[in-house]
Amino acid sequence: MFENKYGDCKDQSTLLIAMLREAGIPASYVLIPTHCKRNLIVDFPYPFQFNHCIVAVENERGHHFLDPTAQYHRFDYLPEYDQNRGVLIFKDHNTIFSHTTLDKPEANGYISQNDIEIKTDGSIDITERTLTSGDDEASRRQFFTLYTPIEIRETLEETVNDLAPGAKLMEYDYTDPLDSQTRFTESLKVWVPDYCKKAGDILIFQLPDMGISFSEASKEERRYPIVCKANSYQKDIVVFNIPRGYEVYNLPEPVEINNPYFEYRSSYRTEGGKVFFLGEYARRAGLIPPHEYKGYRRACQDMEKSLDRYVLFRERS
Repeated sequence: MFENKYGDCKDQSTLLIAMLREAGIPASYVLIPTHCKRNLIVDFPYPFQFNHCIVAVENERGHHFLDPTAQYHRFDYLPEYDQNRGVLIFKDHNTIFSHTTLDKPEANGYISQNDIEIKTDGSIDITERTLTSGDDEASRRQFFTLYTPIEIRETLEETVNDLAPGAKLMEYDYTDPLDSQTRFTESLKVWVPDYCKKAGDILIFQLPDMGISFSEASKEERRYPIVCKANSYQKDIVVFNIPRGYEVYNLPEPVEINNPYFEYRSSYRTEGGKVFFLGEYARRAGLIPPHEYKGYRRACQDMEKSLDRYVLFRERS
């Protein structure tokens, strides 16, 4: 495999185990049913329960699991399809039943820092910096590795255009997607004309959407459960100025939602001619059966309503 540069999960696990052992780190094969199969039934001796092979390394807490096929993931994060699964470890001539970990939400996260300048003509300049981890980070690394520079710019321009009509991507930058030693970060500079709306002496500013979707809750009823494989986390920090000649007329009320499926909180404060917004959203892994769906749908609708965030400024008299 090392010579030919290809192989399936068993081949890649064999290569990784050999390299770890060469470095003095004992490692073992692991059979795992990923999330596309039913989880392991220990009392049912049927080898076709498994559809994947990964690697286990012993540590002080038991085992650390590595998936060599997940080439864009950092080794400190197991892909979501491998998390919280029953596994079979082959150590020496023994077999050990074990369980892969379920990482905390912060390990699979998206943190966004937006600095926004609101102009008196209603246009805005946005400087956005994002820091990702877990599956989000792997997805971004893959995108910036496989796409050409033209494809990258066109895709980012499409994303920016979804923000508002006429939005223009001015600059963008990102860290080396192949450098797995550091967290992957991106930055964008965007100009949006006529973003704020005027109503008499009131200027209306809508905070950019956090990008949270509840499309799975669009149906009135469901016949099958909703499965959330991994915990996830999103944090939005937005800092924007009070436009020249205006004062804050109204800020949205803080929101706090906490239920078995997810939690969300938001807050606002003013300081030194600026408004500071903080929003945090944590999604919990789990299964939502059909009989709980109506309650879940109501929670999603409440969450979606809270994401309509408008700040009102009034001209100073």
